[in-house]
Amino acid sequence: MRRSSPGFTLIELLTVIAIVAILATLAAPGMQAFLLRNRVASLSNEFTSALQQTRALAISKNSCVSLCASTTVDQTNTGVCANTATDDFQKGWLIFQNPECDAAETTPTDNGGVVLVSRTGEANRYSIKPSVAALSIVMFDPRGFANLAATGNFQIATPNADADYRRTVCLDAAGRATVRKYTATCL
Repeated sequence: MRRSSPGFTLIELLTVIAIVAILATLAAPGMQAFLLRNRVASLSNEFTSALQQTRALAISKNSCVSLCASTTVDQTNTGVCANTATDDFQKGWLIFQNPECDAAETTPTDNGGVVLVSRTGEANRYSIKPSVAALSIVMFDPRGFANLAATGNFQIATPNADADYRRTVCLDAAGRATVRKYTATCL
């Protein structure tokens, strides 16, 4: 009489491996979409927080504070703001005190300005583009109001600009930032 030993047979093991492989194949596209959506949402929230932080610093320091897109952020907390339609916040941004309240200031350390926060860009090419080039520098006055005549927006997109995953960060003239599913305008 033969005794059975504890363990798995080769056929049982191959069956389980085949089932796991089938499930992984079915789950892979959903996982990729989840990761893209999650990264765009995370970047949207981080950028919204930077806008809110800039506004809070302007109010707490009772001074104008600006957030600008920068192509030259480095470890020394210096840099130059970019103010062209081709530059976006994906390359990095600076938050700096702007004592002259100059909405077009592109060199943060001019006129006694101080860089308060810097962030380097996205290596994976997720983009954060302002709706108009003038929004590549957003200034908040000591009362927390943004230098906008109306609502401005920023589009956050994946490297392949897939419309299903884009988000819009809306900024109103009162300085409040909100994240929405992609819209062309913030009305």
